[in-house]
Amino acid sequence: VVEVDEKTRKDVALKSTPYDGVVLSLLCVWDPSYVRENTAAAVNLQFVSMVVLHLLNILGQSILMCYLFAGPILDISRKYIGAEAKAIALKLAVDEHRSLNETIPEEAAAAEMCKGYYSPALSHLLILAIWNTKILGELRDAYERAHAIIHLPVTRDLDRIVEEQDNGTIKIGYITTRLKYACIFLVCVPQSLLAISLAFIGNYFLFFTADIGKLVFKSMSLVFIATLDELLFVTFASSVIRTRMTKAAYRVRKPSNWWHWNLWITSTLKLLVVWAIAYLVVYVHFKTGTEYRAWCLEYKIATGARKPFWVAFNDGLDNV
Repeated sequence: VVEVDEKTRKDVALKSTPYDGVVLSLLCVWDPSYVRENTAAAVNLQFVSMVVLHLLNILGQSILMCYLFAGPILDISRKYIGAEAKAIALKLAVDEHRSLNETIPEEAAAAEMCKGYYSPALSHLLILAIWNTKILGELRDAYERAHAIIHLPVTRDLDRIVEEQDNGTIKIGYITTRLKYACIFLVCVPQSLLAISLAFIGNYFLFFTADIGKLVFKSMSLVFIATLDELLFVTFASSVIRTRMTKAAYRVRKPSNWWHWNLWITSTLKLLVVWAIAYLVVYVHFKTGTEYRAWCLEYKIATGARKPFWVAFNDGLDNV
């Protein structure tokens, strides 16, 4: 048993999600004193309900991601086959007419080839950065939960795991080694894998969306998938369990006193990571598709079929 000075610990509140719900209910089941005070039937029912919501969340997110990848993503990505050759052909055509100071005629074949594929790359860069911000938040949530569980003091006395105070507050102060591994591999690892899979699927799904309006709506649908765990908990968890979750907390060690790291360094690093991932997706991994779109946009502007962004924006302001 590891004795810890309580002055060196602080409370970290549990979140209203099936992830923390499974951790709390699992620890409550293994604490004999908590079971005696709240009856075995109630504690077991709480555990079963949280496990069901946890499995529904994993299954629901996995099915939706498989549908997106096997359906819309593959269908749209096929349209970019041969994009490099198309981009080169458009570039040569635009350069040839510009060298002769001619107005570029809009050809039917080129117009069909660029139909819907002339959205500005910066719009995708911005949306992907916002999406990766959401994913980074999911990974941070999994990391903080794993960090709290790992740094809980280990004990062999099961009666010390969960402490329920008179005002209903629940403190998770200790944990056994087996429960620690169970919480990590059954809760934190699945959450991290789902977040990484969502990042992969979401970046593909959003990049292959050419229309700006559809890009915004599809990003909202991806957020719905990412927040499915919260939706399931708020909708299906009982009021008793939701109340207990709001009063539950991990008793973890206080963070280091290096205030520079806690105040601004981590935030700056996360901001850089988000934009770096978005840049790599748009301008490195999908470089050919981005160039294809850029030359389609250039072709549309050169033929007069589309105005430059700022011209169209100013025209819209004049019409207000």
